[in-house]
Amino acid sequence: IVILDAGSSGTRFYAYQWIKDGSPPKVTLAYEGPKAKNPLQSNTTEADLKAYLDKIFEPAVKPSGDTGKKNLYESFGENDKSPLKYVPIFVLGTAGMRVYERDHPTEHAQLKKWVEKYIKDRDEYEAGTYETITGESEAAYGWVAANFLLGAFSSEYETTARDTVGYLEMGGQSAQIAFRPFENELTPDMLHDGDITTIQLGSRSFDLVLKTWDLGSNQAWREYQSDLIGPATENQADVPIYDPDSPQLRKWAYLEPAEGNRPQTVWKFEGSGDFNSQRFREKVLKVLDRLSQPAPARGSRLLNENIVAALKARRFVGGANFWYSTRGVFGRNVDLKGTPKTTIFNFEEYLAEVKSTTELAWPYLQLRLRHGSQEVMGNAWFVAEWVRCVLVDGLGFKFADQPSAQREDDLSFRPFGGTEKAELTWTLGRAVLYANRPDGQEDVHLVVTPGLAVVATKHREKLVDAMIAKAVRQEELLWDYISMAASFESRSDIRGNSERAQRIIRLAEAAAETSRELRQAAAEQSKVPAPVQGGATSVEPENKAQHPPIEKVMQQAMMAVDALTREETEREEQGYLEADIAKAEAQGDVAGAAKLREDVEKLAGKFERSRKVSEQEIEKLLKEVKKIAGA
Repeated sequence: IVILDAGSSGTRFYAYQWIKDGSPPKVTLAYEGPKAKNPLQSNTTEADLKAYLDKIFEPAVKPSGDTGKKNLYESFGENDKSPLKYVPIFVLGTAGMRVYERDHPTEHAQLKKWVEKYIKDRDEYEAGTYETITGESEAAYGWVAANFLLGAFSSEYETTARDTVGYLEMGGQSAQIAFRPFENELTPDMLHDGDITTIQLGSRSFDLVLKTWDLGSNQAWREYQSDLIGPATENQADVPIYDPDSPQLRKWAYLEPAEGNRPQTVWKFEGSGDFNSQRFREKVLKVLDRLSQPAPARGSRLLNENIVAALKARRFVGGANFWYSTRGVFGRNVDLKGTPKTTIFNFEEYLAEVKSTTELAWPYLQLRLRHGSQEVMGNAWFVAEWVRCVLVDGLGFKFADQPSAQREDDLSFRPFGGTEKAELTWTLGRAVLYANRPDGQEDVHLVVTPGLAVVATKHREKLVDAMIAKAVRQEELLWDYISMAASFESRSDIRGNSERAQRIIRLAEAAAETSRELRQAAAEQSKVPAPVQGGATSVEPENKAQHPPIEKVMQQAMMAVDALTREETEREEQGYLEADIAKAEAQGDVAGAAKLREDVEKLAGKFERSRKVSEQEIEKLLKEVKKIAGA
């Protein structure tokens, strides 16, 4: 099988093979091609895309004498490229492409046609398939790859949940987590409120909890640079912006995309090297606050308390940037290649190593890190702090360098990049699933079942109570999101606020939909017989209630804010008048004080009317929120 990983920073060609002898296939990496820089969607014409894909596909069939390494068909043990006609080929887009598909569906559909036409037009292949995979699929494939490489699966894929590891991954655009829940965790008060994804390995099936967020390192770095730009206008783009928490003497440019009436702009940056760890952490946390939803009352910033509790019962490995930052940029041996250390990972030592480099000017930092990419070295401090923020503040991992951390409560984590034989990449997991798919099944299928259905047969009454409680929490989140989105929208002249408002609106829509689904499911669970053991239920409402669009609710929120603003203005005016009365009385101006009291009485009536209006507007908003949440 050939899989192209079309990521947010580039595209890479992987080929895997296995022997069919009746036993569970042992998948191995046969060939890995060079990485084409820039995302697939950066090619806006068919000619551009062809030139881009040529850089990926041509080296795979170039005679080995030209390159000194086996090409694709030689890696498969063939003498020429004719057998490649029978090799399935998949081009799989990840987080960057998910955003592109969401924002530009027409262009995305055209790109898919161009990619599949390109593969079909080549001599080597019969046809190829392009697909944009979900973040959950990416997490599931990564979980399979990690456990496959670590030997968690037996020869017949028999294993218990306690024998597997959880998987963490951070790419350029997104971050994912995946783990296999224990049987006693699939209860109404634990993990039922999310989906359970089932994967098939041979005759065995595995239930997984999967989560994904737009928290990739490249996405976060763009937000960080936008914060550095602040209120500056494009007319000031020629003047360098200084970042005290970037290496002294480092210079770089950032192409800020167009937004609203603001044109695309190239900004210049320079590091001044006046690094302050507390200030830097606060700046990076500010980015996490913006890119993640508001923190729940209990649990961590990204996960509720039930999932955090589940995480404490298992070990986790971290791939992609969780590996690259800790073992590919820092955490390397002092040798020519800078090979990753093989000692047991210690988060405290990692942070100490990062901190030891923050006194170095840019040329000396390059010497110290010895990495081939200027961009990777220049962003090394940021990515390291971003990794820490996502792990500690986002997911709730606690490490020994934190005074509040208790050893028995620490979440077990270590970076993992693979073995000598194979790199840890989600493409390996996809290949393992493909090789082990049931007979007659053309491709990999992940079965997603609501956690509600998984536990419904055992815990009906508790389940209904838990669903209502979860719906109420989603309703509270919806209220937070609408307030935040309205605030960002009211200040749309500030850089990035329109995009942030749209991001929060999408979160609000998801919270509203989840609340409606939970309330509908709770109602159905109260009156419908339990589903057959092991089956998934899907209940459609008899009459789907119409609910207002989020934009209408936001308009109501703006009206409520306007009313509150008028009320506050009159409250302040009343306070000023009362201060003037006190001043007049102190000066013996009885007539003046009396006149001011008349003004206060008039204003009091006006203030009372404004207060009632604001209460009415808030009441209307609450009704709209209740309606959209299905309450």
